[in-house]
Amino acid sequence: MSKRNAAYPAKRSMNLFYKPDRTTKPATIALYVLFVLVCLLGLGKFLVYDLWAETAQARQSLTAAEAQLQGVLLELTDYSEVWERYSRYSATEEDPNVKNNLEKIEKNFN
Repeated sequence: MSKRNAAYPAKRSMNLFYKPDRTTKPATIALYVLFVLVCLLGLGKFLVYDLWAETAQARQSLTAAEAQLQGVLLELTDYSEVWERYSRYSATEEDPNVKNNLEKIEKNFN
């Protein structure tokens, strides 16, 4: 009788819906930490590094513009000499008469 009344497990199939809790495993925690670090790195690139690079580029262009301005200001220190040379080569009141005389000479030779 002891064999007939022996209790055997009644479950004969496996529960496929059983899912062990893996949220506290070290590997899962490491993946969460890695994900957070990657997100922070991406935000740091866009919010810090890109702004820093843009500022550095703006400083370079400002330095180039200031150097160009200094060059122009150095050229303008000789403005009185340049104006004097320019006035020597520019048209005077006698130039229209000279042009007319040259036209008359050309007409005589043609």
